[in-house]
This record gives sequence, C-alpha cells and structure tokens, in this order.
Amino acid sequence: MDPRVITFIDKLRDIHDLEAMRAEFSKVAADFGFQKFAYLAVHITGCNDGDPLLVSNYPQEWTGHYMDNDYFNFDPVVLRGSRSVLPFTWGTEDMIKQLPSNQKRLFDEAGEFGIRVGFTVPVHGHGGEFAGLTIASDEPDSEFLKRIDDAQHVLHLMAIHYHAHISRIVRGPDFEAEDIHLTPREVECLNWAAGGKTAWETSRILGISQNTVLFHIKNAKTKFGVYTINQAVVKSIILGLIRP
Repeated sequence: MDPRVITFIDKLRDIHDLEAMRAEFSKVAADFGFQKFAYLAVHITGCNDGDPLLVSNYPQEWTGHYMDNDYFNFDPVVLRGSRSVLPFTWGTEDMIKQLPSNQKRLFDEAGEFGIRVGFTVPVHGHGGEFAGLTIASDEPDSEFLKRIDDAQHVLHLMAIHYHAHISRIVRGPDFEAEDIHLTPREVECLNWAAGGKTAWETSRILGISQNTVLFHIKNAKTKFGVYTINQAVVKSIILGLIRP
C-alpha cells in the first residue's frame, strides 16, 4: 500500500470529530495541489436522521445554497455516483453539453465559486449506504485531468478510509460493530491486495490458482457488503483483520 495512504490512516485514528476531519482532508487536497474537496453522505448505515451529511471546504455560501435547495436530488455527480462503484471525473465541456437545463444551471452556479471540474470517488455499503468524496478545481480541463491521473489511485484509497472513519464518528461509540469473520485464505488474499498485488501475483505467491484467489476475495467482499477489492481491504484494516 502506498505510504501516503498508511500515513493518512494513522492520522485518522487520532481524529474524533467532523471539523478535524474537514481540516485533515483539506490538507490532503492541498498536498496534491487541489484547494477544494467535498464529502457528501446521502445515507450512512446506522444513522436514522435521513439528512445528507456534508463535510467540505467549499465556500459556505455555496454549500448552504446547495443544501437549502436540495440540489443533491438532481446533481449529476451524485446521481452518477449512486449507480457507480468506480471513481469518475466530471465538469468537462463535453459532459456539460449533454446535461438538461437544471443541471447545467447547477454547474454554472458552482463555477462561480471555483467548482468547475472534479474527481469523485463513490462509496457503497450495506443497506443502501452511499457517499461520495470529491476533489474539485477551477483550472482548465486538461491540467486537472493530468494531475488527477497521477493521483487518482491514492485518492481512491484515501476516500474509502475517509468515509469509513466518518461513519464511525457519526454512528457514535454505542453503534454495534460488525461481527465479521474471515477465513485464513481470505485474510492472506486481502493482505497481498493491500500490498498492491494483483490476483495473479497473489496466486503465484500463495501457490494457488488465480481463480481461487478471486474466489476468496469475492467471498470477503460479500461478507463486508462491498463491491470492490479496495473497499474490502479498507474494511479489513478498520476492523483489525489485516494490517497494512
């Protein structure tokens, strides 16, 4: 696993409130050369208030306007994230041209606050749990896409950890922890995945077939109620089942 992700995980362990979480990811975004980020949780399992949770360093005038007008109900970034498990970029000219008028207006208004292009990592879990973490900028498309291309894999992992830690803060200490048990083979496969190994590389290391590795990883994902290997790795680390 990238050492920047491991350092980030260590820092999150010492954070216990949302304001500190906001400040921490503001630093992360700045380290990658981006000034704006937003984390929006539409639903977190175990929280019953029903209101979306927003943690960001976007201008408060914009976030207040966005939340007061329920823009998340037709925001194309939120809508795409709700049906995607892979990170994606948005805000390019070609993408904007295809939008209906109300969504174009949303992007026009966001652009006035320096939020023109972005990269979003969607996170899904049990019971319809859904959140997305976005890095945003007002720079030209080509420059933004180049810098995101260089950083997207690290940001992807950080976003999943960020969501998991915010979930724990919001749920509170009385929330019943998940009781998940992995087999020794599932732990081995996830450990090597956390180290950046592919299923084929893991199969060579463990002396088993690639299909067997994929079988164990699939079982682990099912137990965690997640859709990607990265999410399974993060869940395993958070629950102390593997160590990065």
